[in-house]
Amino acid sequence: MTLGERVYRALLRLYPTAHHRAYGDLMTQTFRDGQRDARNQGRMALVGWWWRALTDAAMTIVIEHLEARKKYDMRNLFAKTNEPGTWPEAFAGAVSFIVYGTLGILFAVNVANGIMPRLGPLGWSWGVWIVLIGNIATAVVLAVGWIKGFPRWSYAALLPLWFYSDYLTTLHIGGQPAPLTGIRAWLPVLIALGYALLRTRSLRSLWVFVTGIWQDWSRLSFLLYGFLAVVIPLSGDETHSAARVPLTIVAVVFMTIGAVAYVRAESPGQRILALFGGMMAGSISIFLFVMPYWNGRYESWMQNPQPTLDTFSLVMQAANVLIGFALILFSPVLIAGIRRVVTRHDLPN
Repeated sequence: MTLGERVYRALLRLYPTAHHRAYGDLMTQTFRDGQRDARNQGRMALVGWWWRALTDAAMTIVIEHLEARKKYDMRNLFAKTNEPGTWPEAFAGAVSFIVYGTLGILFAVNVANGIMPRLGPLGWSWGVWIVLIGNIATAVVLAVGWIKGFPRWSYAALLPLWFYSDYLTTLHIGGQPAPLTGIRAWLPVLIALGYALLRTRSLRSLWVFVTGIWQDWSRLSFLLYGFLAVVIPLSGDETHSAARVPLTIVAVVFMTIGAVAYVRAESPGQRILALFGGMMAGSISIFLFVMPYWNGRYESWMQNPQPTLDTFSLVMQAANVLIGFALILFSPVLIAGIRRVVTRHDLPN
């Protein structure tokens, strides 16, 4: 064995163990053949060949270690996506539905008298306090999710937190001006995520957030499902139906159950059913008072009255909306198809 071959064999040990075991002998033979051919062409050819061999080895060692680390992370992440969440995790996944759902219920109870009592030393209306408390609770969920590497249960917090943080900047309740404007409305988000960033001292969780969706597309569906926490309080806006309070409560309960069932599910199929069931039951509960209320209705602020539809037309209109919701909610299934094509392409022939 030549000195050059001994050096190259030592260099091969810098590759990941699995790669070295699988390809070490083949790479050594390739090196031996290349060195022999270069030596036959002269000293300068041998020096050039050694330079290419060393630089190529240095680059591929780094690349193979990165790939090995990525595969290890993906295997662990994929294993975790198939484990059912604990009850505390299920509660964390349902926080946005609980807090913002409570806001919707309180709005429904209070809409009859149209008065938003002002509470606390700041003189804010209770509506502002509920939204702010909801933002703080949801921001805590998102921060804990960041620290833990964005588990499945943390995805639903993103959209409602973003929406209501922006909503607070222009919120007018009971004719009162917005008490929080600009960056003040975003303080719960900034503080929570700032703390998470200080704890982890890394942006790697954002990469895990994305790769988590790549490995388990239902996470993106759960993220979209979280926007239903926005729909609950706003869906009955300007309605004064007697059925609004009980049906809003029913919608909140169904959507919360869907979130809990998703986190607790043990298989992708169960997760899909959990989200579909929560979305359908919650949405139908809202439609039962919203659609009849506005059917043919005329308010002073309207330019024209709403069209009057028969029962069949109302049902078909609701069905079209539900189909649209379902298509949006489960559109991430396309990720599974893309992933399957990419996986097949990467497999050796």
